[in-house]
Amino acid sequence: MKYDVKQESERSRFVVDVDGMISTLNYDLKNGRMLFLSTHVHPDLEGRGIASALTAEALKYAIDNKYEIVPLCAFTKAYLLRHEGTYGKI
Repeated sequence: MKYDVKQESERSRFVVDVDGMISTLNYDLKNGRMLFLSTHVHPDLEGRGIASALTAEALKYAIDNKYEIVPLCAFTKAYLLRHEGTYGKI
């Protein structure tokens, strides 16, 4: 399923809203680096690929803006391992 991922730059997060249930990927930008801090999926929506959609969109943003990717979030680390080679050397 495709999700409408929105960036809320003022809150340093990417968001998916499904019927009022909010899921987020939180990040911080520092010195040319994008730190992936945490990913939270609403419990009623787990297992539907929302965390992957959030992560893919955030990684695209980081790459498009030439940020160094710093995966502090366990989900982001696992995502990058599953897609090794897609996002370059992290």
